[in-house]
Amino acid sequence: MIGEIKINPPVATYHNFTTLSDLRRINFIFGANGTGKTTVSRVIAQVGGYSHCELVWSGNAPLEVMVYNRDFIDRNFNQESPLQGVFTLGENQVEAEREIARLQPEIEKIEGKINSLNLQLNGEDGQSGKRKELRDLEPELRDRCWKQKQLHDDTFREAFAGVRNKAESFKQKVLQEATSNKFELLLLDELKERASTVFSEDLEKVPVLPTLMAGTLVETESHELLQKAIIGNQDIDIAALIDRLGNSDWVKQGLKYHEQTPETCPFCQQPTDELFSESLKSFFSEAYDHDIQALTTLQTQYRRECEQLVAVIQRITEENNPFLNTELFDAEAEALSERLKRNCALLENKLCSP
Repeated sequence: MIGEIKINPPVATYHNFTTLSDLRRINFIFGANGTGKTTVSRVIAQVGGYSHCELVWSGNAPLEVMVYNRDFIDRNFNQESPLQGVFTLGENQVEAEREIARLQPEIEKIEGKINSLNLQLNGEDGQSGKRKELRDLEPELRDRCWKQKQLHDDTFREAFAGVRNKAESFKQKVLQEATSNKFELLLLDELKERASTVFSEDLEKVPVLPTLMAGTLVETESHELLQKAIIGNQDIDIAALIDRLGNSDWVKQGLKYHEQTPETCPFCQQPTDELFSESLKSFFSEAYDHDIQALTTLQTQYRRECEQLVAVIQRITEENNPFLNTELFDAEAEALSERLKRNCALLENKLCSP
């Protein structure tokens, strides 16, 4: 239970620090109006503005606090009902009723607007107003749509298919297109020109031009191996001489002849020993051979891609597509073909002189 109540000023009528001690399980506090009885109950409830006052619990064991005072009545009882003797009980219900009362003027204002709009919509007798105006305009709209259909029926016969024989259906189709069609609006003459093509009985299907793919060619042309000087093993004693003369490609070609006659130098025709043969073979290392093989693969792949691209271009030219500027296309194709031939020649030269 509560053992002591400490009231720290300034609180209501308490201007000095006040302590209620020596409390029992049941305590009776009495006094004239305005002497602070309700304040004590608010301190016990620890409501806002009183939480700085202190409750000391016996055995330091706080219990659930339930306070019935004027604040409780204000929160939980609503006696504002127009019917005497009828009140609302419960804090949530009271708040809800107060919120309803606060919103009532706005509700009435909105209801007034709704009634006004309904009056405009249906009229005072429920048979006039805007709805009647709309019904009266429906035949006029239907007739105007039908006149336009008859005026252009020959040109747009296929486009009007399904709604050509009934004025009401045609009107509904017009209204539907007006709300759902998001395409660009064109002038009538342009529509007629397109319709003459789309609905022509002499249409001829033209194959779609294939997409020219050159990604692999572009990737090959920027390959790092083409920027690299492929040279032999620099740790061999004859490497310095070969590099100084700048003729490693020539030495590589001579190696083939030396393999046929290993006792004779393929360059000066002088006798050679086994050490010379080993040095010559060691100069062209495994890394050298690997790069040469990769370069050969690169060249083969590039030539194959070139042939495929040229074949596609040739097929496009032979199809005589009426939508293709053939003169411009042929000029560009010829320029591209010459560029590809030059690139193939550059790759061939790179392989001969790596």
